[in-house]
Amino acid sequence: MKRRRLIIGLMILMCLSFTAGYSHVDYTKEIYATQTEKDDREKTHVGFYIRYLQTMKKDILQIIHSLLSIIDKSDIAIATHTQEESLHMPSMISPMEALDRIKEIHATNFIKVWENETRYYYKLSEAEYYLVNEDYIEEDNYYLIHLYEFVLDDEVTGIGHTVTYGWFKVNCFTGEII
Repeated sequence: MKRRRLIIGLMILMCLSFTAGYSHVDYTKEIYATQTEKDDREKTHVGFYIRYLQTMKKDILQIIHSLLSIIDKSDIAIATHTQEESLHMPSMISPMEALDRIKEIHATNFIKVWENETRYYYKLSEAEYYLVNEDYIEEDNYYLIHLYEFVLDDEVTGIGHTVTYGWFKVNCFTGEII
């Protein structure tokens, strides 16, 4: 239900932001431009364009009205924000911040190992224990963190297996460990 509300609200905001770009002032400027043109074909083309934008704006407003009719009244406050008002959208924490939160609780003696300039994982220095960010689950808005040990089975080939000690979900907006 929350996802549906968010999608409808975003659709309405997109429509509102699109229509906000074509104000009466814009129409007046384009009409003035057509009057200063010497070529009649250009006047006709720009005049058609203005009528097209006005028709499109009416269509978009009808879509907004339809969307407003299918959402709950409690959602209307979200959907009717003007462009001047800002919607408070929570910012996402990074995957590395999520990993750090789990490290603080479950792997305090692990050290940071950098994979590249922006991504790292944690490892226990005296053993093959790892804490890594495995995935971002977009549908549910959480990062998936894995705490495991790598056990070497064959020293010649380097083949082994992992022993999982924990899977942790971290909400990407609140940082809450689920």
